Amino acid sequence: MMSGREAEGPGASGDGEQLEVATNNVATKNVAKGGNKRGRPESLDERKRREVCALLSAGSGIARAAQYVGCSPTTIRRAARRDSEFDRQIRQSQMA
Repeated sequence: MMSGREAEGPGASGDGEQLEVATNNVATKNVAKGGNKRGRPESLDERKRREVCALLSAGSGIARAAQYVGCSPTTIRRAARRDSEFDRQIRQSQMA
């Protein structure tokens, strides 16, 4: 019994010999199981988000907080736009 998908291909002889094609793509399995995400990793990880909120609570502005954590102010604003919880944390920190 063969595992995977079978196909006739360039290496197959004309008498019906079939080639086995691998179907166990590890990246696909990880994504399907909720494992590794594809694409570029977030530049503003959870630790940096906490630091931004702490700096905002201490009276710093977004530009200064961004400089401290090593990113652009635009990165912080985009992260807040994409993540409503982070947006709420930023607003709460600015009011403190």
